[in-house]
Amino acid sequence: MPVLWLKSYGEPMADKESRLGNIELLEDNVGNIAASSVDFAITALNFHDIHNSNPQAAQGLLGQIATSLKPGGTFLVIDHEGTPGADNASLHRIAFDEAVSAIVNSGQFALVGASDALDNTTDDHTVGPFDPSLGRNTDRIVLKFVKI
Repeated sequence: MPVLWLKSYGEPMADKESRLGNIELLEDNVGNIAASSVDFAITALNFHDIHNSNPQAAQGLLGQIATSLKPGGTFLVIDHEGTPGADNASLHRIAFDEAVSAIVNSGQFALVGASDALDNTTDDHTVGPFDPSLGRNTDRIVLKFVKI
């Protein structure tokens, strides 16, 4: 199962890949990945930066991800949750509805699920993820899309 990992931090991905015999890791510029070759793509804690700084560039990236995914492939988005109407760009966040709208309106994906597994009710969305009071433990959205 080819998996496209769009951003990695911490433990080298090769270490993770070696423990997962059914995974082929593709860690590359998404535009270099062969069309319809990936089962699952994930972006974690960075969609807000792309979308907030340049929504058109975000749409381009979403198109590249969709191109790389097989029909029915899964796209998972994890990000710092923002508040509608707040200055989410400077807070390095994105509101739930804004993220869903941007991704669904690309015409490439359908939302099929969301999880509250990474909710943090002590985060009131008024400071950015680097604020020491959060210990990098922000309230996070987890969105599951499928390529349509």
